[in-house]
Amino acid sequence: MIMKRKAIVLMTTLFFLMGGMGCEKDLKYEIYENHEISACGIRDPLNNIEWLAKMKKDPKILTSIVLYKNIHSEEYYFSFNMPNELGYTTSMFYDCSGKNIFGWNTATPPGGLYEEFHSDKEFVAVIWEVKNK
Repeated sequence: MIMKRKAIVLMTTLFFLMGGMGCEKDLKYEIYENHEISACGIRDPLNNIEWLAKMKKDPKILTSIVLYKNIHSEEYYFSFNMPNELGYTTSMFYDCSGKNIFGWNTATPPGGLYEEFHSDKEFVAVIWEVKNK
């Protein structure tokens, strides 16, 4: 009788625990957007550059968009950071026209090409980011 009661209590507890976990189907996150920035000769490029506005549509694929500037010119670059299935982050860099100009994966240690690309770039701001709650 005691074993039967323990089994019922255990089953009931497991049922409620599993039911509670099943309710969270979607990840909870919030989106940060920086509209107070100018780049590529445009105020608020996040909304006013068509190809860039399209890129921020799926927060499950993209985790952030970071703006960089060439220290010797007025050239701007957008870095898109995307997690991959192996747990690493892929970073792709685009120029103002939307052309992909450089990319690398965090599984690869920074080296010659990475250092060369970043040697004349400076961080400006995070303009879009998914933040887990």
